[in-house]
Amino acid sequence: MSENPDVSFDTGMLRQSAASLAELHASIGQGDKIEQIEPILFRSRDELVHAYRILTGMAKSDREISPGGEWLIDNFYIIQEQIVQTEIDFPKEYQVSIPICASGDYEGLPRVY
Repeated sequence: MSENPDVSFDTGMLRQSAASLAELHASIGQGDKIEQIEPILFRSRDELVHAYRILTGMAKSDREISPGGEWLIDNFYIIQEQIVQTEIDFPKEYQVSIPICASGDYEGLPRVY
C-alpha cells in the first residue's frame, strides 16, 4: 500500500477533524420521541434476507453475480450477527439518553445512528 503524503494522522489533525464532525452533528439534547433502532434493524434485516435469497438463487442457477453480490453471500451470516448484536447492545433505555442531531441528513435521530 502506498502512502499518501497529503494525509496526516497526527494528534492535532485528529482533534480538529473530531471537532469539525461534532460541529456538523450538533445535538439538541436527548430525546424520548426518537425513531427507535429496532424497526430500522427489522427493515434492514428484511432487505438483507431478500437480497440474499435472490443472489443465492442466481448462484444456484449459475448466473453471473457481481463481486459485491458474492461478498454479500459470503458474509451474510456476519451481517445478521451484527444486527442481533446491535439490538442487544443498544436497548431502548439507552437510545433515549443519547444526543439527537439538530440538523442535516440525520436531524431528529440519535447521533450514533
